[in-house]
Amino acid sequence: MRSKPTIFRTLVRNYIFFSLTVGASVASLLIYFVERTDRLAESGSGTSAETLALFWKTLAETGLLFLVLFGINVFLYSRLTAVKLTNPLGDIVAGIRSIAGGHYHERLRFEAEYELAQIQESFNAMAEKLEKAEKEKRLLEESRRQMLVDISHDLRTPITTIQGYAKALQLGIIADEEKKQRTIKLICDKTYLVAKLIEDVFELSKLEAPDYPVAKEPTDTAEFLREIAVTFYDAFEEKGFVFDTEIPSGEVIAEFNTTLLYRAVSNLLANALKYNPPGTRVLIGLEDHGETVHIEVTDDGIGIPGPLRDKVFNTFVRGNAARTSDGGTGLGLAIARQIAEKHGGSISLDGDQDATRFVLVIPKK
Repeated sequence: MRSKPTIFRTLVRNYIFFSLTVGASVASLLIYFVERTDRLAESGSGTSAETLALFWKTLAETGLLFLVLFGINVFLYSRLTAVKLTNPLGDIVAGIRSIAGGHYHERLRFEAEYELAQIQESFNAMAEKLEKAEKEKRLLEESRRQMLVDISHDLRTPITTIQGYAKALQLGIIADEEKKQRTIKLICDKTYLVAKLIEDVFELSKLEAPDYPVAKEPTDTAEFLREIAVTFYDAFEEKGFVFDTEIPSGEVIAEFNTTLLYRAVSNLLANALKYNPPGTRVLIGLEDHGETVHIEVTDDGIGIPGPLRDKVFNTFVRGNAARTSDGGTGLGLAIARQIAEKHGGSISLDGDQDATRFVLVIPKK
């Protein structure tokens, strides 16, 4: 196998060639000097002073030619070394300065020996990661800003309603007892919505923290889902839904946090109950895939519009793109995704626009 060119080998090769060319120049000049002196001795003409002057002249010419040839060699091999080493090092320094200035899109592109090529590869990989991190940071900041706007929007509407009706009760504008009771109920409902939004925002902020503790314990997932189904059965029955289960009769053991996973699955079921009309069929199922368990919540209701399917797990996204006040906070699926990821799993939306099928994947260990 051909060995990789290294800086050491390049320098050794250059120095060898440099020494050979210098040696060849010296040998040629010595031959030239010897031939001139031999011709001078053979001629035997002139005085000894003239002979000595001619000797020193020949020696000076030989020395001058040596200096010229040596200078040419030094220049050529210095340029060669600069092309091989100095120029790539200059590019690396310029790239580092560019990255330090926040220009993460910069990349190094030069041909060099193995060590410098490795530096170039590592530098470009680092720059790519920094550029990706910078993009994610901007997206996160934009998401945070949008989240604050959405929270302000969702809090302002019910609070304004509460203030208006409370003021009306205080001033005695609503005199009829039946209307008073309806107004009080409306205020209570809006208060519940505000409390639910604050609770969901607090829960989501906790789940997004990297050091949020998730205590897991081996649990029968099948029995766990059967208990959730029993909890929701009456609610689906009252709204005229068809509620089915496909849960194995035997045990399906997996390690998870029961409180968090209950929150995730109940969010999926609550969405199916909230956004679909009577007569909708809702299914909760469980599949054992060896290393993982798949929890499925499917309904054949109104579906989720195409433009929303790609961002349905983002914060404050609802089935109604107009963001009307429908009693939801728009955080249920975002919380479910965080819970799945805290367990090392995932959640996805499958199916088409005519059906909604959420699959929550949880590792068994």
